[in-house]
Amino acid sequence: MITKNGAATQTPAPPTAGAPTVARQPDGLGKRVGDIAEITVLFPVKPGGAARFRQNAAKIQTDAFYYEELIGTVHDFRFTFINDDTQLIGAVTYDGDFKSYITDIFTKAWQWFDEMLADVIEGYPGASHPEIAEWTAKHIVEADMWYASNATMTVKDTTRAQKVMQAFDSLLDSAST
Repeated sequence: MITKNGAATQTPAPPTAGAPTVARQPDGLGKRVGDIAEITVLFPVKPGGAARFRQNAAKIQTDAFYYEELIGTVHDFRFTFINDDTQLIGAVTYDGDFKSYITDIFTKAWQWFDEMLADVIEGYPGASHPEIAEWTAKHIVEADMWYASNATMTVKDTTRAQKVMQAFDSLLDSAST
């Protein structure tokens, strides 16, 4: 909307009936809506750590598909260097509870995390360290706002829906020829 003096104003969005509630994880830090949860971490980077990470980025990216499929609950995951490569933000959206997710990633993908973070992050103890979950929790920053579409769709549900749609598309293609 534009006022008489030409200033733009914005009409607030009306509340959406039935919108899911975003709350704090019941068993840890991070937000949760429906079956989906998130955490964001902020790590201090060693001098030259970002350059070391980027040298391995292609392999790290390729390995992501293997490890994330092995874990089976990750919707998306990213690392971004900020503040002249002195800090690393990690953000992940996943299914389920905080504690089971943290246990899964450091049990099933410990080699990948060590490949990514050793010699990159200040104080990183290694993914197999007995207190890795506590160390990680010290670096979690709470999201002030977080949105997740399809809050009741787990990774397994999404994969199944994709297979159903592919089968349905094949059926339609067969029927039209």
